[in-house]
Amino acid sequence: MPSDASPPSKQNVPIIDVVRDLLARKDAAFWQTLRQATQAATDFSEVMTLATMRKKGDRAAIPGKSEHPLKLALVGGCSLYPLHEVVQQLVSAACPFGWWNVDVHVGDFDNYMSEILDAESGLYAFKPDIVFVVPSNKRCRYMGALTDAREKQQAQAANDAQELLDLCRTAHERSGAEVVLSNYMPSADSDPGPYRVRTLGSDWSYRKLVNLELGLRAPSYVHICDVEFLASRRGTQSCFDARAWFETKQLYSSAFSVDVARAVASIARSLHKPSKKVLALDLDNTMWGGIIGDDGM
Repeated sequence: MPSDASPPSKQNVPIIDVVRDLLARKDAAFWQTLRQATQAATDFSEVMTLATMRKKGDRAAIPGKSEHPLKLALVGGCSLYPLHEVVQQLVSAACPFGWWNVDVHVGDFDNYMSEILDAESGLYAFKPDIVFVVPSNKRCRYMGALTDAREKQQAQAANDAQELLDLCRTAHERSGAEVVLSNYMPSADSDPGPYRVRTLGSDWSYRKLVNLELGLRAPSYVHICDVEFLASRRGTQSCFDARAWFETKQLYSSAFSVDVARAVASIARSLHKPSKKVLALDLDNTMWGGIIGDDGM
């Protein structure tokens, strides 16, 4: 029978095992513990296991889950499976009021431009609260020569960034949703060797330049998921799995997808977290007459 008792707190018992035990007993403490475990999870397989437990908890109608609806659409230049599962789990647990009941729309592979530009697409029929856009790396390349003038390379970077932001503007205007835009992951390839930093035309330099333009030009309704920063922190070679890309078109490695999803969850939380208001006053001659330092209490 479900109970209101606190979850077991045995020393050295992994929290995921505690969650599993609460699920088996249909204990009302399951949801709070699952939320804590999700917020602390850093491993891909652990997040996926917790997502499965959440679905089982919903099917079992375990009491104690404070739900709030949220509609999240994912579109991009890669396969969005299973990234959408990781994002859904972490966003669900990021709700400042309990749990978000996240309804997810997943776009087709590398069809994000058409889905955004087509006013009759399923993206707009879904009526999302948040649209997460993962652009294609292959569309972030300098098309000229590495030896072109810097001004020419900068002009194309600015144009590429603006075209992507124009897509975000279209998505926002047609859906009313906030847009979370993933910037470009740094290239882990050597490309032109040491010359990569001597030109803005190398993949390494060009992606950084476009990312900078995206951040500086983004309007208030576009929220940058800073994949460049996240990849630099983890290590670029560990963020891309060539085998996963060629087999199933996964843009991010499994481990890195958790970092990206956590950043999206943080942005979603910031968009819905109640604001705090502060009234700052100069106390002397405002809250009381005179200056305490001169006149005393």
